[in-house]
Amino acid sequence: MNAKAPLIEVFTSIQGEGRHVGVPTTFVRVAVCPIRCGYCDTPNSYVVPKQFPVEVGGAATQHDNPVTAERAAQLVGESSAASRFGAPEWVSVTGGEPLLYPEFVRQLGAAWRAGGGRLALETAALDPAALARCIDQVDHLSADYKLPGTLLEGDAAAAGLRAAECVAIAADRSATIDVKLVLTAAFDESALADAWERLRTFRERIVVVLQPVTPFGAATRRCPPERVARVSAAARRAGFAVRVLPQVHPVLGLR
Repeated sequence: MNAKAPLIEVFTSIQGEGRHVGVPTTFVRVAVCPIRCGYCDTPNSYVVPKQFPVEVGGAATQHDNPVTAERAAQLVGESSAASRFGAPEWVSVTGGEPLLYPEFVRQLGAAWRAGGGRLALETAALDPAALARCIDQVDHLSADYKLPGTLLEGDAAAAGLRAAECVAIAADRSATIDVKLVLTAAFDESALADAWERLRTFRERIVVVLQPVTPFGAATRRCPPERVARVSAAARRAGFAVRVLPQVHPVLGLR
């Protein structure tokens, strides 16, 4: 296992988003992202640091970038074993953008799953070809569907098409799938009809997660509750299983 990736951090907490909210999870956060979301709460992931911290119990150790998947799996095991939440079954590879390093994701997943663990991949879902290279080692896919009005840099319409392609790839495998739409105060509601149509084929396989934005960075305002309710109702009318869930970890003072 010699695939490498630059990391921002490895730590254990609870999952704060999606269908597994509240589940103890060890997070592997990779560096670098090709787009800029107005609501991004991890701008420190845009560049590669020389070293990254690994939380083990209440302390952190520093490690050099980039790191091999084999070494990352060892560090995950150390963080997980010392967790105050109890050793998690789940590891989540997040970012930044993990699909910049598909072979790293695949090898890390293979190592963790060989011991009985499970791997979640949290991604902007911008690269279907990269997902195809690692999906066989992914138990759960959380794919962002970017709505117009939420990006500072990047083409939201093209991103939506690629997200639907990623969902199609995951639907052919045994992974569970969440499609996450972050609802900001500025998102373009007229684009939702296209989203439901693109995802319609997979509606029996996915959970649509509507995540009202947690104000951060350029996203200074919350999405009005009436808009959240309207989107939820529209998604249900289109036949989707829907969860309206904010980010829970900031509420609990966790990361």
